[in-house]
Amino acid sequence: MLHIRYFFQITFPVLCGYLPMGIAFGILFVQNGFHPAYAFLMALLVYAGAAQFLIVGLLIMGADLFAIAMLTLTVNLRHILYGLSFINKYGKFGCQKIYLIFALSDETYALLTSRERPKNMSEMTFIRGISIFNHFYWVLGCTVGGLIGNSVPFNTFGMEFVVTALFVVLFMEQCKTLDTSYPILIAIAANIMAIFAFGHQDMLMPALIGAIGLLYIRNRLRGDVPYV
Repeated sequence: MLHIRYFFQITFPVLCGYLPMGIAFGILFVQNGFHPAYAFLMALLVYAGAAQFLIVGLLIMGADLFAIAMLTLTVNLRHILYGLSFINKYGKFGCQKIYLIFALSDETYALLTSRERPKNMSEMTFIRGISIFNHFYWVLGCTVGGLIGNSVPFNTFGMEFVVTALFVVLFMEQCKTLDTSYPILIAIAANIMAIFAFGHQDMLMPALIGAIGLLYIRNRLRGDVPYV
């Protein structure tokens, strides 16, 4: 019971972002002619966040499953970079790592890297709890949206700002846990350079790669990483 209360408290900001966005997706999905059950299944089995909104458009256009899979992979390609930092940690969790890898969303990664694990809680319980709670919030939102989609008129304009606000909150949480400001400054610099070089639409992956590269170079110059 204590663990449930703890996980609810630390994932509450994610609930505030996932629930309205999930409801918006469910309503949009059903209002375009799809059965509410598929909104639940997509949230449960795909769990792709913003990519699910793009999938709705592809389904309407009659795109094949391969095209949908490739688009989802491209949009969520940044998760590869997240996963690289968890290779050793997840590798020791046996079969459970399959679900944990699947459930590693942006917000889950942010919480796992910004929150300190309680001393009386195992690492496995900590990671699994955050992953399950965040996944549940998304499934709940999409399911509720799907159920009310045909009966409630709803304008989704501006709803995307919920995710922006959520990331601002998670960014502030990250800042509080850092002992130094240089990772933040490097991330900001990498984002600014990527925006100027690639534009707002295509800056995400270059910014991530650039930030990792700058951090690696800095740590290597300081002798914090081995030469290879």
